[in-house]
Amino acid sequence: MNMDYIKVFFNKEITKKIIAIFILIIFFYTMRGMLNIFLLTFLFSYIMYSLQRVLLRNFIILNRVNKTLITVIQYIIFFIVIILFIYEYIPAIVNQGVIIINQIKEFNNINTDLKFIPKGIRDYIMPTINQVDFSGYTKDGVSF
Repeated sequence: MNMDYIKVFFNKEITKKIIAIFILIIFFYTMRGMLNIFLLTFLFSYIMYSLQRVLLRNFIILNRVNKTLITVIQYIIFFIVIILFIYEYIPAIVNQGVIIINQIKEFNNINTDLKFIPKGIRDYIMPTINQVDFSGYTKDGVSF
Protein backbone atom coordinates (compact mmCIF):
# COMPACT_ATOMS: atom_id res chain seq x y z
CA MET A 1 0.00 0.00 0.00
CA ASN A 2 2.84 2.35 0.76
CA MET A 3 4.45 1.63 -2.61
CA ASP A 4 1.19 2.45 -4.42
CA TYR A 5 1.13 5.86 -2.78
CA ILE A 6 4.66 6.60 -4.07
CA LYS A 7 3.72 5.47 -7.59
CA VAL A 8 0.61 7.65 -7.59
CA PHE A 9 2.62 10.56 -6.20
CA PHE A 10 5.27 10.36 -8.93
CA ASN A 11 2.70 9.84 -11.71
CA LYS A 12 1.01 13.19 -11.01
CA GLU A 13 1.71 15.92 -13.55
CA ILE A 14 2.56 18.53 -10.91
CA THR A 15 5.17 16.24 -9.37
CA LYS A 16 6.77 15.63 -12.76
CA LYS A 17 6.87 19.38 -13.44
CA ILE A 18 8.40 20.19 -10.05
CA ILE A 19 11.05 17.49 -10.49
CA ALA A 20 11.84 18.79 -14.00
CA ILE A 21 12.20 22.36 -12.69
CA PHE A 22 14.39 21.14 -9.84
CA ILE A 23 16.63 19.24 -12.29
CA LEU A 24 16.89 22.37 -14.49
CA ILE A 25 17.85 24.47 -11.47
CA ILE A 26 20.56 21.98 -10.52
CA PHE A 27 21.80 21.87 -14.13
CA PHE A 28 21.99 25.67 -14.43
CA TYR A 29 23.66 25.94 -11.03
CA THR A 30 26.35 23.44 -11.98
CA MET A 31 26.85 25.13 -15.37
CA ARG A 32 26.78 28.70 -14.01
CA GLY A 33 30.27 29.39 -15.34
CA MET A 34 29.13 28.65 -18.87
CA LEU A 35 25.71 30.28 -18.60
CA ASN A 36 26.91 33.45 -20.34
CA ILE A 37 28.02 31.40 -23.34
CA PHE A 38 24.65 29.64 -23.47
CA LEU A 39 22.75 32.93 -23.32
CA LEU A 40 24.96 34.60 -25.93
CA THR A 41 24.58 31.60 -28.23
CA PHE A 42 20.79 31.67 -28.04
CA LEU A 43 20.69 35.45 -28.43
CA PHE A 44 23.00 35.31 -31.43
CA SER A 45 20.96 32.49 -33.01
CA TYR A 46 17.71 34.40 -32.48
CA ILE A 47 19.13 37.54 -34.09
CA MET A 48 20.48 35.64 -37.08
CA TYR A 49 17.21 33.74 -37.54
CA SER A 50 15.21 36.98 -37.38
CA LEU A 51 17.52 38.57 -39.91
CA GLN A 52 17.14 35.56 -42.18
CA ARG A 53 13.33 35.80 -41.99
CA VAL A 54 13.44 39.51 -42.85
CA LEU A 55 15.73 38.86 -45.81
CA LEU A 56 13.54 36.06 -47.11
CA ARG A 57 10.39 38.17 -46.77
CA ASN A 58 11.89 41.24 -48.44
CA PHE A 59 13.51 39.34 -51.28
CA ILE A 60 10.56 37.15 -52.17
CA ILE A 61 11.34 37.89 -55.82
CA LEU A 62 14.36 35.64 -55.47
CA ASN A 63 12.23 32.76 -54.26
CA ARG A 64 14.68 30.24 -55.65
CA VAL A 65 17.38 31.33 -53.18
CA ASN A 66 18.15 28.61 -50.69
CA LYS A 67 17.82 29.38 -46.97
CA THR A 68 21.16 27.71 -46.33
CA LEU A 69 22.89 30.04 -48.80
CA ILE A 70 21.42 33.10 -47.08
CA THR A 71 22.52 31.77 -43.69
CA VAL A 72 26.07 31.11 -44.88
CA ILE A 73 26.30 34.59 -46.40
CA GLN A 74 24.97 36.10 -43.15
CA TYR A 75 27.60 34.36 -41.05
CA ILE A 76 30.40 35.26 -43.47
CA ILE A 77 29.41 38.94 -43.31
CA PHE A 78 29.10 38.77 -39.53
CA PHE A 79 32.57 37.25 -39.09
CA ILE A 80 34.11 39.78 -41.46
CA VAL A 81 32.59 42.60 -39.40
CA ILE A 82 33.92 41.04 -36.17
CA ILE A 83 37.42 40.67 -37.65
CA LEU A 84 37.41 44.27 -38.88
CA PHE A 85 36.25 45.45 -35.45
CA ILE A 86 39.05 43.52 -33.73
CA TYR A 87 41.62 44.80 -36.23
CA GLU A 88 40.52 48.42 -35.83
CA TYR A 89 39.60 48.86 -32.17
CA ILE A 90 41.65 46.40 -30.10
CA PRO A 91 44.94 48.28 -30.76
CA ALA A 92 43.24 51.56 -29.82
CA ILE A 93 41.94 50.06 -26.56
CA VAL A 94 45.40 48.68 -25.71
CA ASN A 95 47.02 52.06 -26.43
CA GLN A 96 44.51 53.83 -24.19
CA GLY A 97 45.23 51.34 -21.42
CA VAL A 98 48.98 52.00 -21.72
CA ILE A 99 48.38 55.76 -21.60
CA ILE A 100 46.25 55.41 -18.46
CA ILE A 101 48.86 53.24 -16.76
CA ASN A 102 51.61 55.72 -17.60
CA GLN A 103 49.50 58.59 -16.23
CA ILE A 104 48.97 56.69 -12.97
CA LYS A 105 52.73 56.13 -12.67
CA GLU A 106 53.40 59.82 -13.34
CA PHE A 107 50.78 60.84 -10.78
CA ASN A 108 52.59 58.74 -8.19
CA ASN A 109 55.85 60.58 -8.96
CA ILE A 110 54.33 64.08 -8.58
CA ASN A 111 54.08 63.73 -4.78
CA THR A 112 53.21 67.08 -3.16
CA ASP A 113 53.09 69.36 -6.22
CA LEU A 114 49.29 69.23 -6.17
CA LYS A 115 48.59 72.85 -5.19
CA PHE A 116 45.08 72.79 -6.69
CA ILE A 117 43.94 70.40 -3.93
CA PRO A 118 43.13 72.14 -0.60
CA LYS A 119 45.85 71.63 2.03
CA GLY A 120 43.66 69.67 4.49
CA ILE A 121 42.61 67.17 1.85
CA ARG A 122 46.14 66.98 0.40
CA ASP A 123 47.60 66.22 3.84
CA TYR A 124 45.06 63.42 4.26
CA ILE A 125 45.31 61.90 0.75
CA MET A 126 49.03 62.14 -0.11
CA PRO A 127 50.35 59.71 2.55
CA THR A 128 47.85 57.11 1.32
CA ILE A 129 48.72 57.70 -2.33
CA ASN A 130 52.46 57.46 -1.57
CA GLN A 131 51.93 54.07 0.09
CA VAL A 132 50.31 52.56 -3.01
CA ASP A 133 52.76 50.86 -5.40
CA PHE A 134 51.13 51.70 -8.74
CA SER A 135 54.00 50.38 -10.81
CA GLY A 136 53.83 47.03 -8.99
CA TYR A 137 50.13 46.68 -9.76
CA THR A 138 50.47 47.67 -13.39
CA LYS A 139 53.67 45.69 -14.02
CA ASP A 140 51.86 42.37 -13.71
CA GLY A 141 48.96 43.42 -15.93
CA VAL A 142 50.89 44.96 -18.80
CA SER A 143 54.52 44.27 -19.58
CA PHE A 144 56.25 46.28 -22.28
